[in-house]
Amino acid sequence: MAKTVATIGSKIRSYPMVFGMLIGLVLFLGVIVIVNWFPRVSEAWDRHNGLVQSIWFTAGFFGVWINYYWRWRHRGFFWASMCVLFLVHTLGVLYYAKQGHLLALREWIVLLTVESFVLVSYMEWSKRRLREIAD
Repeated sequence: MAKTVATIGSKIRSYPMVFGMLIGLVLFLGVIVIVNWFPRVSEAWDRHNGLVQSIWFTAGFFGVWINYYWRWRHRGFFWASMCVLFLVHTLGVLYYAKQGHLLALREWIVLLTVESFVLVSYMEWSKRRLREIAD
């Protein structure tokens, strides 16, 4: 199994453009299958476009930051911090959607920019603070 994974990894590193094209082809075929064979999924997507957009923005945002800070995954504060920030983000977006309206694209950009500054500041502060405590 490990040899197979290493072989696949070496092929991806050797031909990254081909790998990207294969991912694009799979996504394209997935969309075609959904539109042709499962039209109700497509209709539901259209009816709940704002909700789907919120889910994708949230997943993408935390995916990027977890990937960026992945080297800290063994530190105790990492997962606790990410879970708390995810909870605060989700509750804030849900509260805003209930009180006002779903966020527009421009509002998402502002929100994710502000949250990125908060996340980076907090993570760097936590790293320095915990290093001082450990010394």
